[in-house]
Amino acid sequence: MHGGHGDYMVAHQSTCVPLPDEVVFEVGAYLACGASTAFQALKKLDISGRDILAVFGQGPVGLAATMFGTEMGARVIAVDISPERLNMAADSGAWATIDASDNNASEQIMNLTDGEGADASLEAAGLAVTRVAAVESTKVFGRSCMVGEGGKVTFQPSPQIIHRHLTLLGSWTFSTFGLAEAARYTAERNVPLGNAYVQSGENVLKFYLGSIARKITRRAKC
Repeated sequence: MHGGHGDYMVAHQSTCVPLPDEVVFEVGAYLACGASTAFQALKKLDISGRDILAVFGQGPVGLAATMFGTEMGARVIAVDISPERLNMAADSGAWATIDASDNNASEQIMNLTDGEGADASLEAAGLAVTRVAAVESTKVFGRSCMVGEGGKVTFQPSPQIIHRHLTLLGSWTFSTFGLAEAARYTAERNVPLGNAYVQSGENVLKFYLGSIARKITRRAKC
């Protein structure tokens, strides 16, 4: 669809999803991309209160996974190299945070889980090192979902996946039905997705992408 970066664009009604009254426009915009991507991946992982969930990357997708996963009852371990992002994850309900600057996230997760590993992991950074760490930090018979796009990665199939009976999943964006479900869930459970942005002036959002805030200006509420 052309015009996605324009001030205005025309979208067919079949692609539009009603926004619940309880969800503000800014959170709706977040749901329309990163947040619902995280929600869909967590559904594939069948996250519940029985799980310890490790989320690699605390950008827009990963932070939403931390918030949704916490609301689903999981104890969430948030992994990143940015102190700011880790603080946001802690404020958003993470059970524990891990600074992966020394590339030892798997070891730290094993220490937190008495040597067993996380029941499930979600990789949202799209890096080889985080993909491998997500798999290595997942317990035997655990589940791991790859969400971060791009790049390459090499796994050792036998020791890292096959012999550990892992279920390895991929998840990519969502349908209009999935978006509507994520919006309803956010409204009904009061998921604090608004923590992922701060307002700076009227109608301006600052989403934290890396160390630079990308400004998204709202021109119209559709």
